[in-house]
Amino acid sequence: MEEPAEDSWKEALRSYVIEHGDSLDFTKHFWKGCESLQVDLAQYSKFARAIQLSDSGEAQASISLDLETSLSTVKSWCAGSKMPKLGHYLKAFIALGPPKEGLVWLNTECTHGHAIPIGRFLQVPLAMGDWADLENVLSQLRPLPGAVSDFDPRYLFGFLLGMVIGDGSKSKQNTAHRHIGLVLSMKYSTNLALGDFTCVCAKSIGLRMGRSRDLAKPKGKPHAFFQWTSQSSPLIDWLHNVALGLREGEVTTYNPIRADWILTAPAEFRVGLVQGLSESDGSPSVASQSMELWIGPNWDLMIRFLGTFGLRAFKCREAITLAKSQAIKSFDVPLLAPQLNTVRYQKLRLLATTRRLKKEERLSPDLRKEIMDLTGKGFSVPKIVEWLAENKGILVSFEAAQRWKKKYKMQLSSNEETSPSNNWRFSP
Repeated sequence: MEEPAEDSWKEALRSYVIEHGDSLDFTKHFWKGCESLQVDLAQYSKFARAIQLSDSGEAQASISLDLETSLSTVKSWCAGSKMPKLGHYLKAFIALGPPKEGLVWLNTECTHGHAIPIGRFLQVPLAMGDWADLENVLSQLRPLPGAVSDFDPRYLFGFLLGMVIGDGSKSKQNTAHRHIGLVLSMKYSTNLALGDFTCVCAKSIGLRMGRSRDLAKPKGKPHAFFQWTSQSSPLIDWLHNVALGLREGEVTTYNPIRADWILTAPAEFRVGLVQGLSESDGSPSVASQSMELWIGPNWDLMIRFLGTFGLRAFKCREAITLAKSQAIKSFDVPLLAPQLNTVRYQKLRLLATTRRLKKEERLSPDLRKEIMDLTGKGFSVPKIVEWLAENKGILVSFEAAQRWKKKYKMQLSSNEETSPSNNWRFSP
């Protein structure tokens, strides 16, 4: 927000208060009515009354007694050197004017406790109609200084929103604004790059986000956790309530988002969104030749969303599943982020690029022997399929690997039953 000349804004604010008194009409032009608490309303009423009484000629000492407010506070109010919270919003309103029809002013950062707005003012809708509503907001956002990226801003925003829907919590305590918190297991070292890239995405829309202290390994668990945290911001509240359509008290784990506008968004945004979702909640399986998305209660919307990429998905258990040819096709979207090369991406690439046996092809004797040898080493069927893909360059079906694993066990059992040691009996 551009600051008007020092004396001009003070005079304009004073004139407004003298004319309108403690009217709160200006607050309707701001996000959630300036998020005013009862104490804010009472303080602004005293502030407006002090200015009106001062204009009528009443002594400041007398005003202090009338309003039961300290003399120093009355002096600072009348001089414009200090103001209550709503006084700062009135100052902004005088500088900005009313927003466009159907929009409200939202500030990206406030001092502690919903107090003074110190960030950038944006015009935002209170309900999402289509992509144009979101693009209008994006056009007003500015990356943080030094937040350089070669990616399209729409892609970065989409990836961030995908992570927010998935692993990124949107914590809100009492009246505080939300922040984004991301916790990822140290089981996979590539999760470090995933968290850091999420921070790049947040910074691209002006949100501070960085790595915070790692979380210790919980009792009985094999791995500790990486952790990242963003600043608190009304912008994150807006993403939760308007962009994702979630009401207060609703969370993405248990409540479906209301965001049909994503279906008509440009490709750059949709690719970012689907990659954020997949890196957060995706589970590729080489053995079952599938890609699952564990995205909670958003099955119907996400099946339609995947359809915008020409992918046919279905609900299986609590996940959305892309099976066989559709899972392979998803690699070309790409459903996972190539630049991060996460474990998920590596598995989907292995699934999509490894040669498959044709229908008429049979397992070679060497492959059968390999399966039986791996079974003897204690490999599970999924591990056998992955090992063969990685080391032999051939994708064997789960069923074929399972069939030869069973034959190994039957053969082993038969050998044990016919061995001389098993047939020997003691004779007195």
